[in-house]
Amino acid sequence: MRGILALLLVLGCKSNDNQPVAMTQYIADYHGLEDDASWTYRDDDISDASPDDARLLRARYLGKGVMDFRRGSRWADGRTQAMLVFELDAEFKIIEWKFAGEEGEGDLALGTDQPAQGQSVLGDDWFCSTGTEGIGVTYYGIFEDIVQYDCEGDAGPAGTFIFALEVGLVHFSGENYTLNLVAPW
Repeated sequence: MRGILALLLVLGCKSNDNQPVAMTQYIADYHGLEDDASWTYRDDDISDASPDDARLLRARYLGKGVMDFRRGSRWADGRTQAMLVFELDAEFKIIEWKFAGEEGEGDLALGTDQPAQGQSVLGDDWFCSTGTEGIGVTYYGIFEDIVQYDCEGDAGPAGTFIFALEVGLVHFSGENYTLNLVAPW
């Protein structure tokens, strides 16, 4: 009887180490668009020297999807230099922008609300593919848990957008513009 009980315990406690575990990611954990969020960026395309404080871009989340970028040593003293307005429903989209030398509005989907490696979205003159297996390298540091959108087309600011877990936008590189995180505040 003890032998049968021992056999049942061993079989019942058998590990499922070979079974894949589905990990669901949500862009809400990566976009960083939360009350009182702020970031400091550089867009001088220099990565190995200390940034000039007056040339930094200070960004704040203003609510309703709006990121406002201002140049200078203090966000409060600066004038808006760039802006991105995001919307999140089943897709994570840019709906208005003054960014990377472009200005406009529309419905530019970056990806879905649950980004996964290899996903893609297609719109009018806009295409983005999603990556989750890379790293984000910035002046501030290296981020190993990212969501990356590689976007092409003439509809908006095409390039690579990298969002880091619990930080937000840490890097953008386009044809003629690069933005790198200097500090997540």
